Amino acid sequence: GALRPQLSLRYQPYLVPPRSTRGATPMRAAIEEETAYLSYGDTVAFKCTDLTAGFLQADGFIDDQLSYQPVATNGVVPDNFIECLFQIVPSFQYEASKERKSRLEEIEKLQSSVVRSVQARNAHRQNRELRRLQEDEENERQINEEYEEKMRGRHVRYGESIQLRHWRSGRFVTIKAKQLAVVERQNMRATVEDNGSEASRFTLAPRFRNRTEGELIFVDDPLIIMN
Repeated sequence: GALRPQLSLRYQPYLVPPRSTRGATPMRAAIEEETAYLSYGDTVAFKCTDLTAGFLQADGFIDDQLSYQPVATNGVVPDNFIECLFQIVPSFQYEASKERKSRLEEIEKLQSSVVRSVQARNAHRQNRELRRLQEDEENERQINEEYEEKMRGRHVRYGESIQLRHWRSGRFVTIKAKQLAVVERQNMRATVEDNGSEASRFTLAPRFRNRTEGELIFVDDPLIIMN
């Protein structure tokens, strides 16, 4: 599975009911004008029409790879359509999470290079520091949850920073900048990850010139997913 830094494949978001099941269809849930726009909190399936028609898909549990699920020749959606559903959420903060992860890596390297007596002297200070960083990360997570709730139902505009949460697993679509895709080796690897990171942020750009940055996104608009 791969997403280019500026993906050139055409995708169309199909709105589906919030509590979608295996039997759901990839059509918009309603056609009233108020619900014709893509909104934060919507559950959608992204259909690609540049190649053989199909959807972005991820298992999310056994396999974390983002892939492409072709539509059957009769046009019926895949049996595993539930794996093709993603929720649109606003971009979250990751500064505290990034700082804690970085500090844990530093401590791990330090412990492998110093003698046991020095490790014992540093242990109390390091534990105190890690507790503080963990509290900061928990506060950040709470802020993200409150922000998601605040943004729920608001329309998404072209050019805004968003994240895609895999509906089935609750994990976030994330780009692995230092890893190559399994199939398309010229591209970076795209996966789904717990919690997400700064590499989980995307913008939705219009596919054609009849839409511009800052405009509301219609359900079924052809668009480009950019990282």
